[in-house]
Amino acid sequence: MHLRFFGVHIVVLGSPEVIFEYLDKRSVNTSDREHTPLIELTGAELNFAFMPYSQWWRRHRRAFWQYFNPGAIGQYQSVQRTTVRKFLLKLLRDPDNLVEHVR
Repeated sequence: MHLRFFGVHIVVLGSPEVIFEYLDKRSVNTSDREHTPLIELTGAELNFAFMPYSQWWRRHRRAFWQYFNPGAIGQYQSVQRTTVRKFLLKLLRDPDNLVEHVR
C-alpha cells in the first residue's frame, strides 16, 4: 500500500516475503534517506540510520559490521559479563542510587 502524507511517500509492506524483496533485493532503490536539516543541527549526520545511501555509507557500514557482527561480538562477552556483575553488586548494596549506578 502506498500513502502520501504531507508530500512524503510512505509504503506499507504486508508480508515477510514482500519486505525481503523490497528492502533487501532492491536496496539500491529503497535504502536512501530523506535529507533533514534537523539531523545536521543535532550532530547526528554520522549515524548510519540517517545517512543517505552512497558508496561512503556502504564502506563505513561494512567496516562497522566487521566489528559488531554476531561472530565478532563474542570477544566482548567477558568484559560485558564483568561489568554487569559490578553493576549488579553496586545495585544490590545500594538500590536507591540506581541512576548513579547506571551512569
